[in-house]
Amino acid sequence: MSESSLPPSSVPQVAPVSPVLIVVGILFIVGWILVSITVVAMSLMGTLMANDSSAASTDSHSALILGVLVSQIITGISGIPGGLAFFWRTKRRLMVLLFIGLFVLGVLGQVAAFMSFLPGGSPES
Repeated sequence: MSESSLPPSSVPQVAPVSPVLIVVGILFIVGWILVSITVVAMSLMGTLMANDSSAASTDSHSALILGVLVSQIITGISGIPGGLAFFWRTKRRLMVLLFIGLFVLGVLGQVAAFMSFLPGGSPES
């Protein structure tokens, strides 16, 4: 059955998406990723220097570096569904939930990596 043979009331009507929302969504994604790259670069320097005194084990220091970087990448990726939520109306709820979920997961991962590096935070200390 083609759309032309359907009664007009059974054809779903979807209002067109505003071009402004598309531009805002794309700018949000690009801006979020650029800021995330900057934060990753700065935190990499901080995590590399976190064990200058060699007070922590190499394994603990490596776990800090890897944990923070992976968590920040997850946080950076969260900006993609965040930007899509501006203009993808049919999937907005899913995109917002993905944005919040990935963001919280990334932040919690960074906190866990940092806490494991603190004295008494890991089993080997």
